[in-house]
Amino acid sequence: MRSKKTTAIYTLIIGIVVSTLFSLFINYLHLKNVKLEAKVLFKQLSFDIQQTIESNIATLDSLTSFYKSSDQVQEDEFETFTSHLLSGNSGLVSLNWNPIVKGNNRKVFETEKQKELKQEFKIKEFYNNKFVDAQAQEKYIPVVFSMPKNFNPSIRGFNLLSDPIRRDAILKAENLQKTTSTAPLTLFSEDASSRQKSLILFSPVENKKGVLTGFTSAVYTVSDAFSKIMDKQSNLSQQLPFIVQDKNELIFQTMPNIFNEHNNDPTEFHTQLPIAGRVWQITAFMQKSALLILLFHWQGLAIGTIVFLSFLTAYLYMLNRLETEEHLRSTKELAEQSNQAKSNFLAMMSHEIRTPMNTVVGITDVLIENAHNKEEGQYLETLKTASNSLLGIIDNILDMTRIESGFFELSYQNFNFKELVTEVCNLSLMLAQNKGLDFSFTMSDNLPQFITSDPKAMRHILSNTLSNAIKFTEEGKIILKTEIREEADKQWLSFSIYDEGIGIKEGMLDNIFQLFTQADSSITRKYGGTGIGLSIVKKYTELLGGEIQVKSTQGQGTEFSFHIPLLNLPQEKQVCGPNLCENHSSTQAIKKILSVDDCVENQKIIQLFLKKGPYNVTLASSGQECLNQIKQNNYDLILMDIQMPEMDGLETTRKIRQWEKAKQHHPIPIIALTAHAFLEDKRNSFNAGCNEHITKPIKKDALLAILAKYF
Repeated sequence: MRSKKTTAIYTLIIGIVVSTLFSLFINYLHLKNVKLEAKVLFKQLSFDIQQTIESNIATLDSLTSFYKSSDQVQEDEFETFTSHLLSGNSGLVSLNWNPIVKGNNRKVFETEKQKELKQEFKIKEFYNNKFVDAQAQEKYIPVVFSMPKNFNPSIRGFNLLSDPIRRDAILKAENLQKTTSTAPLTLFSEDASSRQKSLILFSPVENKKGVLTGFTSAVYTVSDAFSKIMDKQSNLSQQLPFIVQDKNELIFQTMPNIFNEHNNDPTEFHTQLPIAGRVWQITAFMQKSALLILLFHWQGLAIGTIVFLSFLTAYLYMLNRLETEEHLRSTKELAEQSNQAKSNFLAMMSHEIRTPMNTVVGITDVLIENAHNKEEGQYLETLKTASNSLLGIIDNILDMTRIESGFFELSYQNFNFKELVTEVCNLSLMLAQNKGLDFSFTMSDNLPQFITSDPKAMRHILSNTLSNAIKFTEEGKIILKTEIREEADKQWLSFSIYDEGIGIKEGMLDNIFQLFTQADSSITRKYGGTGIGLSIVKKYTELLGGEIQVKSTQGQGTEFSFHIPLLNLPQEKQVCGPNLCENHSSTQAIKKILSVDDCVENQKIIQLFLKKGPYNVTLASSGQECLNQIKQNNYDLILMDIQMPEMDGLETTRKIRQWEKAKQHHPIPIIALTAHAFLEDKRNSFNAGCNEHITKPIKKDALLAILAKYF
């Protein structure tokens, strides 16, 4: 009996030990996963905080650029520009303009602003919970414009230098020459109930001569700034409460007294974020309720086994979920890397193909001008046509690949649509007449002269579709009709292209829009073509928000119809950059031009193009040689290649602009001549300080037209 009892006891003990070990093991794995998920959540939290504040910094930078590009900004212009900036920015409650006013000019400034604003204006400071006239100082930085007006109207005229926290941030922004944040502060207001814990960003503004004229500022409340993050992760405060500090000063906390309750907790996470010249410390804590895991089960081996299997199932599920999420993240990163690699490859191929094509097209233009007889001229025109055709194919492939990889952006602008249609049709008319075809086009009376859209996309849709119609029509007519249609309070630009060509087989219409595909392989052998044209036409149409339809009968003809919505966007006001609106005319009879390019062939092309004009061309084969030349000689204009070894054209341009600013030298017009053909390449040129961006291969007429703008 004792032996059986002992065996039973041993069996029970073994069962208890086994079930306990199972529970402890599962709980250990569960705790490890909880900490892993908390770590991932904390990284996302830190990223969201930085993105939120950087969004506000980017908004202020836009306002700063607006002021830098304008000699004077009126209040109505300020309100118009800032009204759209305030929408959609988390926590951003006010944008302000704060000029520098010298002490001896205070009375004059107050009088001018009182007349301009049509209301009383005094420079003041905040003392004993109310605004009073500011004491005499060497200089003031008052708030002049503030949007929205109803946020804190009493702040107008407040001297920012009278408050130590604001003054420290302003001086730091002036020294660093970049946007700087204040420490946490309470907004000044005579209404105590409206004072909020906030942060203010200051950005220095210099005029075109490099003189500091004032500061733009952006006010955002801490609670509103973090509300977007909390809304995005609704359970964040329960799963991972956190605090944000600037040095030892508390900026934000998700729960009252959370720091005191969790101080020195071993399950906390830390990170530091650089925010506009300051450093924020973010600390998050795992809730203790997440760590109170049931450790022991005293219900025997059976219950312990059930618990073990339950926890094991949950663990395997969570592990699989984490692995799936990690796999998705890895796949996304790999796809992004692949797209970036494709973009880099396309940029490289565009440059490498366009560089030799620049020589071919340039030399061809020069030879055409100097052709000795009509036959030789015809040969050269054929060569030029073939070169342009090759460039068109290259552009199509590059644009199509950019669209497919998600890197393509439309460029909306207000342009003369009737003029664009006429230009495309005149070119198509010549091609049609060469084949003996009857070509006609009509535009309805209600068609507006100017529309807002992407002119390149519109030109591509029209020219490719008309070219297709001409290519596949042996005899007969081709008709283009363009009109405006009203539908459901919306205007649509509709145009159709009809031809009496070979038509398309029934059932093959869907294939014609596939990349590198034609309806019939025999068509390729007879008529040629890459199968790209209609594919990119369809992509352009869809990007513009429209649709394309096709009707065709084999042996009788085809009709393509396009319906694209018209946008009622306000026409943007032209804002002059630091170098774009200056008068660069020269009093010299001969214009001195510096051509910067490391390619000898390209240098020869430029010299040939400008040989017969009133230009004295000096050559530089590197960025450093260019800098040395402009410091020793005066030039009326610079032609700048972008891709050069050691110091590229963008860096060279930036150094030129810095040198001009330091020496107070009149800005020299800089024209980027580059094989980089993408939209972001053009943006990079302008951001570096270039006045124009011309894509290789360079045509003589285009180059001379650009030079005519400056001479």
